[in-house]
Amino acid sequence: MTTWVFPLAGQSNMVSRADADGSSPWPDRVRFVTQEGRPFAPAAEIGSAEGDVGPFLIPKRFAADFLGVRPNDDLVFVPGAVGGTSFWNHRWNPGDDLYDNLVALTTVVIAAHPDWRLRAMLFQGFETDANNGMLATTFRRALARFVRSVRADLRAPELPIVFGELPPAFVDGHPDRAAIRDELERATARLPRIAIASSRSPSRADDDGLHYSTAGLLLIGGRYAVALATAEANAPAPPGGFASQALS
Repeated sequence: MTTWVFPLAGQSNMVSRADADGSSPWPDRVRFVTQEGRPFAPAAEIGSAEGDVGPFLIPKRFAADFLGVRPNDDLVFVPGAVGGTSFWNHRWNPGDDLYDNLVALTTVVIAAHPDWRLRAMLFQGFETDANNGMLATTFRRALARFVRSVRADLRAPELPIVFGELPPAFVDGHPDRAAIRDELERATARLPRIAIASSRSPSRADDDGLHYSTAGLLLIGGRYAVALATAEANAPAPPGGFASQALS
C-alpha cells in the first residue's frame, strides 16, 4: 500500500463552483489536508487557501478512477486553488503568494509523513489569464517558468503535471482565449512530463461560459486520470492533439 500526494492548483473550476448533489460519494481512501497540514476526510465543502471552499469535483472523479485500479493505495490532496487567480494577476508565478503557499504546504505534508510519496500536480485554471488579454508569448514564458520552478522547489525534477483545458464555451468565438488554450497544448511538446485533460473530446464538457457544470467537472476529472498516465510516461500528445483524447 502506498499513500500518494497530489497538490491541487488553479482557480475556481478546481475548487468547483457547482452543486455537488447527485455525484457519487468520495472513495474511502481519500483525504485532504488543512492549510496547517492536518489530514481530514473530504466533506461536501472542502477548504482551500484564503478560505475558499468548494466540492472539488475534478479531484473527486480523478480519485475514483485512480483508486479504481489501485484499491490498496491511499490518496491525499493538498488544496491550494483559489477562484479568480492566475499568472496575470500575480498569484501563481514563482514567488507569488499562492504558489509559495502550495509549495510550502506540500513540503510540510511530505516532511510530516515521510512514507507518503508525491505523485503529481493537478492544475485547473488560466481562465483569468485568457480573459484579460494575456499574450500567448507571455503565457508561454510564465508556464515554462512555473513548471521548472515548482519541480525545483518541491525537489521533484520529474514531477508529472496535468493541466485542465479551458472550458469550451468560454473559448468559443474568442481568438485571444483560444490562443492561451492552444499555447497550453503546444507546451506538451516543449516541456517534459506534462499532459492536458481535454475539455473537448471525445465530447465537450458542459460549461456556462466560464464554469463547468457538475457533469462537466466530473467528466474532466476522469480525463485527468487518463492524462496522468500520459504525463508519467513522458509520452507525446495523441494524434490530433489532446482534444482527441479518449477515455480508457
